[in-house]
Amino acid sequence: MTWSVHIPGQPLSINDQAELHTIHGSTRRAWSEAFYTYRDAVSVYVQQAMPRSWQPPTYQPKLGRGFLAIEIDLALTRDMDCDNMLKALLDGVKIGLGVQTVQTRMGGVRLKPIYDDIGFLPRFMSKRLVGKKGKAGVTLTIREVDL
Repeated sequence: MTWSVHIPGQPLSINDQAELHTIHGSTRRAWSEAFYTYRDAVSVYVQQAMPRSWQPPTYQPKLGRGFLAIEIDLALTRDMDCDNMLKALLDGVKIGLGVQTVQTRMGGVRLKPIYDDIGFLPRFMSKRLVGKKGKAGVTLTIREVDL
């Protein structure tokens, strides 16, 4: 099955996804609030667009089965390196496909995606600049593929 989702707006660049934090004299990179906001927005668009009867395939890499091709079409207000926007976008898709509650070893509970993005095969199909007055956005076409 193949289906599509459109995420409006300029995608978030990796340059805007991480911040440096210094804790006890050690500097670390952490995801910014903008990263989480964009990722979560993508997940909502994916949830709304996903056909109700569709379930992610079972990922079986040794058998070459269960991959998801994610074809990406970009309409940008300002140009950017294509790979700079993948992390927040694909993490949002992963969460949007669904999560399940699992027990941790310490007796706690956490959310786990039902499909790991390790099975994603992202492909950029087009990129066009629409200018500041244009309608920027990302259109994803998601389809199951076996290799």
